Amino acid sequence: MKEDVRSWTKKAFEFVLQGNFDEAIECFDEAIRLNPNDAITWAIKGRMLGKLGRHNEEIECYDEAIRSDSNNADVWHDKGLELGRLGRYNEEIECDDEAIRLDPNNDSAWYDKSLALNKLGKFEEAGECFEKARLILKKLKAKKRW
Repeated sequence: MKEDVRSWTKKAFEFVLQGNFDEAIECFDEAIRLNPNDAITWAIKGRMLGKLGRHNEEIECYDEAIRSDSNNADVWHDKGLELGRLGRYNEEIECDDEAIRLDPNNDSAWYDKSLALNKLGKFEEAGECFEKARLILKKLKAKKRW
């Protein structure tokens, strides 16, 4: 069964590289049918749905991914990004908060939280989050130099 899931996922990525998102989604659906608890496959399917403008379905996929693995900071962050694109800033902040709780050094979650707070007119808090993102990024860049 594991090999079948991998072959469907591989086929899906081939379609993604070709820009054939509908076909990729069909392959991800088959992989999910074989392993419905694969959080990463759910999340990637969500991204493909988003590329097709199917945003509510995208968020549903992130919810499924979170049900499968609630400790994946990247999935929380991705869900928050999509909620922000839809103007649902309070929900975006909740997702970013969860991503940050799981990974306090997630500079992207801090940065995107700052943008959402800014949209809500919470400028001081937005500035604090932006500064945290900047400091994390600065530390990451310093580590790469070594």
